[in-house]
Amino acid sequence: MKRLQETLQACADVLRLGGCMLYPTDTIWGLGCALSNTTAIRKILTIKHIEHPRSLIILANSIEQVRSYVECVPPEALQLIQTVTKPLTIIYPHARGDARHVAADNGSIGIRIIQHPFCNALITQLNEPIISTSANFTGDPAPVAFNEINPQIVQTVDFIVPIQYDINPTCQASQIVKINIDNTLIVIRA
Repeated sequence: MKRLQETLQACADVLRLGGCMLYPTDTIWGLGCALSNTTAIRKILTIKHIEHPRSLIILANSIEQVRSYVECVPPEALQLIQTVTKPLTIIYPHARGDARHVAADNGSIGIRIIQHPFCNALITQLNEPIISTSANFTGDPAPVAFNEINPQIVQTVDFIVPIQYDINPTCQASQIVKINIDNTLIVIRA
C-alpha cells in the first residue's frame, strides 16, 4: 500500500508540473496528462504528431466529475453509465471549463468514467481528470501491453506507471456513444 501511495504521489507531482505519462487503463496503454495543463496537452499532440486535440478524451472517476466539464448529462446517458459493463466513452455535445482545451471544433468532448483502480486513484490524488489517448503514433496499432509501445514514445514521456499496475485490461478500445443535441444516443463503436 505504501508503494502505491508513493507511486501515485510521484505521478501526480509530475502531472501537476506539466509532465506527460504512459499508463495502463481499463482498455489499452494510454498517453496522458492533467486536463488543466495546456502545455502538457500540446506536448501530447507533438508526441503523437497530430495537430488537433479532437482525438484526445477525458478520463474521469465519477459522474460528478463529468458534470463539471459538460453542460448536461441527460438521463439517457446517466442510465447507460450506470448499467454498462464494458468501458464506455460518451461524446457530449457541449464541453465547458478545462474540457474546452480538448473539444472538437463543434464543441463536443469524449469522456469515459474509468474503471481501472490505478487510474481512479490517480485522478483522486490529482484532484482532476486526466487527458488520454492511445500510446501509439497515429496509424499504428494501439498497445495492449507496455512492451508494444514504440520506444520513441517511451523516451518522450516524463513518467511511466509501473507495469505492476496493469491489471485486468479489456485489451480493446472502449465503446463509443454520441449524445446528440436533442439528447438521443447514437452508437459510434460497439
